[in-house]
Amino acid sequence: MVLDGEMSERFKEPVLKTGDAATHRGFESHSLRQKSAAWITAADFPVNEVKTAMRKVIIIGCPGSGKTTFSRHLARITGLPLYHLDSIWHKLDRTNISKEDFVRRVEEIMTGDQWILDGNYGGTMETRLRRCDTVFLLDYPLETCLQGVRDRIGKPRPEMPWIEEEMDPEFRAFIESFPQTKLPHIYALLRR
Repeated sequence: MVLDGEMSERFKEPVLKTGDAATHRGFESHSLRQKSAAWITAADFPVNEVKTAMRKVIIIGCPGSGKTTFSRHLARITGLPLYHLDSIWHKLDRTNISKEDFVRRVEEIMTGDQWILDGNYGGTMETRLRRCDTVFLLDYPLETCLQGVRDRIGKPRPEMPWIEEEMDPEFRAFIESFPQTKLPHIYALLRR
C-alpha cells in the first residue's frame, strides 16, 4: 500500500491514502481496497480482519516520512511485535553493528510468524519484501519528509539510542536525493 498526500498531525491517528500503486499482498478483502483514493483512519481497520490478514509487515519510505510513528500505531492496532531497524543497526556510541550481524538479526526476526519491520536498509529490503505479506510505502513530498526530520531534532526517539541535536548535512543530502535515487528502486522491487 502506498501512503501519499499529507499527514494528519504527524499520525496522532494513522491516516492513509491508498493509491493505484498499492501493494498489500494477501489483504484483498480488506476495506482499504474498496476505499481507493479515500482517507482511511484507524477506525477503518476491522481489528479481527487485520489480525488475521497482516502477520508480516514492512513499513518503508523516505526518512522523516513517519515510518516509526505509523509503525507504533499499527503495532498498537494489530498487536504485532514491532522491530525498528534503526534500533538494530545503531549502537550507543553512534557507530553501527556489522552488516553481517545486522542481516543475521533481521533474518532471526523474520523466522517468526508475526512481525512489523520499520525501516529501509536496502541491503535487506529485497529479502524482507519476499517474506512479508503486507507492505506500507510512505511516499510523501520531500518537504514533508524534511519537516518530519526537523520536528524530531532534540527529541528522544524510541528507535534511536541518542538524541539528534541537528540535521547532519550528509543525512539531509540523502533525504533530498531519496526520491531520485532510492524510491525508483523501491517501486521496481514492489512491481516484481
